[in-house]
Amino acid sequence: MKTNFNIKGNTALKIIIGVAVAVVFILIFFMSAIISLVLNQQFYDTRLGLNWWNFFTLNNSAILWCPLITILVLVAVVTVLNPTTSSTLSLLHNGMRRYTPPSRMKCLVWNYVVVAGIGGLVMGWVIGFLFEAGFGIYVANYANLDYSFFPTLIKALGYPLNPGAMDINVLFTFSYILRPFILLVVGAIIVKLAIDMLNAFAFRHGHGTSPAKVAGSVSLIISLFFFIIWLFLPNGAYDLVDAKFSLAVVFGFFAGLVIGVILYVVGMVNPSSFRKESYYKPLIVLSLIVLFILPVFFCINAGIKSLYKDANWPTWVWDSKVSTQIATTRTAAGLENFTELTTQQLLVNQSLSGTTDEDIIPHIRTYDMQASRVSMENQIGTLWEELADSDIIYMQNSEFWVAPRKIRSTDYYGFDWVQWHLIYTHSRGFIALNPVTGTLIPQNQYQSIFGVPYNYSIYFGENPDNGYTILNNTNFNEIEGITYQGIPDVSLSGFLNWWYIEDWGFKTGKETDFLIKRNIFDRVSGILLPHMITGDDPYLVFDTANNKMYYSIDIILDFPSFSGYIQSDIVRWLGVVLIDTQLGTMGFYQYNNTYADLPYSFLNIYLEKYDWQEMPDWLIPQLKYPEILAEYQLSVDYTYHVTDKDTWRNGEDFFERPYNTDMHYIMYDVGYGLAYVGASIVEFKEATVGNLVGFYIVENGKVPDYLGRFSFYRNGTIGQTQMIGLTAATSAYQQKDAQFLQLLMNKRFGNYLIYPLAGSLYFVIPVYEITGSNIETLKRVALVNAFNPSQIGIGNSTIEAYLALNITTQVPQGVLSLNIMKAPAIANAGQWADLEILINNGYTDQSFNLSLEIATQYELFNVSHAGSDVTPVLSGGWYNYSIANFSLIPRQYSGYIPQVRGYLHPAETFNSFNYYVNLYFDNGTLYQQNKRSIYIYI
Repeated sequence: MKTNFNIKGNTALKIIIGVAVAVVFILIFFMSAIISLVLNQQFYDTRLGLNWWNFFTLNNSAILWCPLITILVLVAVVTVLNPTTSSTLSLLHNGMRRYTPPSRMKCLVWNYVVVAGIGGLVMGWVIGFLFEAGFGIYVANYANLDYSFFPTLIKALGYPLNPGAMDINVLFTFSYILRPFILLVVGAIIVKLAIDMLNAFAFRHGHGTSPAKVAGSVSLIISLFFFIIWLFLPNGAYDLVDAKFSLAVVFGFFAGLVIGVILYVVGMVNPSSFRKESYYKPLIVLSLIVLFILPVFFCINAGIKSLYKDANWPTWVWDSKVSTQIATTRTAAGLENFTELTTQQLLVNQSLSGTTDEDIIPHIRTYDMQASRVSMENQIGTLWEELADSDIIYMQNSEFWVAPRKIRSTDYYGFDWVQWHLIYTHSRGFIALNPVTGTLIPQNQYQSIFGVPYNYSIYFGENPDNGYTILNNTNFNEIEGITYQGIPDVSLSGFLNWWYIEDWGFKTGKETDFLIKRNIFDRVSGILLPHMITGDDPYLVFDTANNKMYYSIDIILDFPSFSGYIQSDIVRWLGVVLIDTQLGTMGFYQYNNTYADLPYSFLNIYLEKYDWQEMPDWLIPQLKYPEILAEYQLSVDYTYHVTDKDTWRNGEDFFERPYNTDMHYIMYDVGYGLAYVGASIVEFKEATVGNLVGFYIVENGKVPDYLGRFSFYRNGTIGQTQMIGLTAATSAYQQKDAQFLQLLMNKRFGNYLIYPLAGSLYFVIPVYEITGSNIETLKRVALVNAFNPSQIGIGNSTIEAYLALNITTQVPQGVLSLNIMKAPAIANAGQWADLEILINNGYTDQSFNLSLEIATQYELFNVSHAGSDVTPVLSGGWYNYSIANFSLIPRQYSGYIPQVRGYLHPAETFNSFNYYVNLYFDNGTLYQQNKRSIYIYI
């Protein structure tokens, strides 16, 4: 008796422990869910005035209406299939060796409470969230789409039999709303039939079962699988032969349905007949043979027709399928704004806008991200910070490499809880570099260029997610003694606050202010509707007038195609979200022009569910079209720019991007002066020789109406090009400069860019030498003519490479001009800096005797030329440095690269002064004067 008592006691204890553990886990899950709901609801209401619950549940469509519909559907299915019997409950009884059938009352309770009630609730959430039926209902109700059952179903199921027919609204409601619930019904019937057969065979105990009923069940299951296939056929694309093949599925469904119903009814009406085992196989085999022969007959018919497919390709395939695919794909991918021009038109447009080589050369990027990265990383200066991703940005009519600082992760730096949640709250600004010269921007220049200091606080950026930051704890100071000046993201009090804070020493029921979602991607993504994505490359933008800095995150529509006639996702750039890096404020700003038109009305929900604001004037020039979206659209256009059936059939005009190339944001002239654009080169797909077909240009915000306009500048005709490729250009340069390149122990070629220069197109090939500290120094720049690889200019800088081309044909006619190609904006005290000068004689019938000098009133200023210091002539307070006396014959130019440097007085740590480059005629008359400034610092 004592042993029995202990056993019972142990069992009770185990039950108590098990229940306690379960309660703890349920409590943790419940509290986590409640806190997550409260935080998200409060956060997005505070920051954007949006109801997060409505976005998360899609206005209750996914969490309420889908389960309710699912429960009603399963109730109807259970009722039709006889609620007083239960296949699943019988299987449980048989499994527990209780071979008596369950009572009618048990079956009723089981079917309506467990199967339809609980099962419907769970499956409703699965259908609502995972299968996006909730999203479909949400959109359809918003856009007032008709999704009445039978008309929508009949139209959709008829599409495979009518090649080219597709109503996108019908297909949307069918795919997102009707089909998930139809599949639920079909799946429930298949499960019931399968369990009935399992019960009949595994647990019949000598009683047997009707072979006709079993054969009918098999036929019905096969029929329903045919129906499932048919349900997905409307999403395909069909030519006339494919439509014939789809008939096999349709007739397979009807044949299986008819045979199955007949056999099943026979087995139900007379279940005691033909119970012998010998009847099972013949009936099942007979039904399978019939179900095999009918679809095969239609497949054979379609196969015979396919023998004539090539001969009738223009009408059977092109007219009925491919032409529709091209048109709908271009619409979905937003390719209507793509225009095709010639490379010659680019050069003509540049000439008409007045842009010269001298205008372009100072903006040619020679430092790519890798070459600039180490120099920027060396400026960090703290152990708890690192650089986020580097980006090219556009400010003050120039480009800059900019990399924000961010806080290191805890795993790297070893923050404790207090440091992670109270002290290290922000990083200290950003680092900027000139991509043309590779020089770092001095810290005291940031305010004048970007409108904010170099150490402008970044509370909200690409930091690792620390969960939350506590604001109102006065016992600890933030790093650098700086205090967050914005409003809190959320505030908690009471038990929720006590539960939310992990550290026991800080747990409190008093009200606590928090910053959450400090990583900008987390900050934005929680409020996006399905199929809205953030761009993968956020970058800094600057409101210089108000001395503010923001992160700009692209918001992109990426709606998956649900039709085989649309060979692309439905993509559009919707706009950007600006996040104040100091205060955490957020705002949606719409990209609103003709290139952003959404192709289908139901997609307007993405524009109208947010408080999209008009982009401010200061923002537009800094915007760049999202790279991830541009590259996707280009990948579609590589194929679907072909609209001629013969060209498509021959496959001779499809493109691809050369290996290891990218889209680059550079300065270009496409007809209205130098502008900030994105450029991407292409070659023929799978070509033996990788010659370039041309390049795509997407325009950014200099002209707001053109933001997002794509142009393809093509060389040659279909299947032909005269432009060399990257391999040929690199090989030509390597052969010509082989001796110098051999001296570089560890070299790397930079980004391959193409610029219009000297009336042609030139590859710009920078060469870097990598030192032991992984610092990359620019050692060479090569200009290789894209049409004539024997024409190469090589130098230590772009201007030297340009001068080495020895081109005189680009001098403007009737103009004598003094051009400053490169001038140092900053320099260390006593450090020499190159000043690159080009003088052009554009007259066809005049020669000039000229002199060149540099003049300044600053006494601590030196000039050197040709390796020697120039002695100044002091006159009237001016120090005049003579550089050269020379002559220019008609259509000739001359280039000079003197060096300048400045010193500081003992009491100075920095100073800025002016100097002038003067061009004189031989009679002493000043012809042209260019003023420059240089900033000297220690």
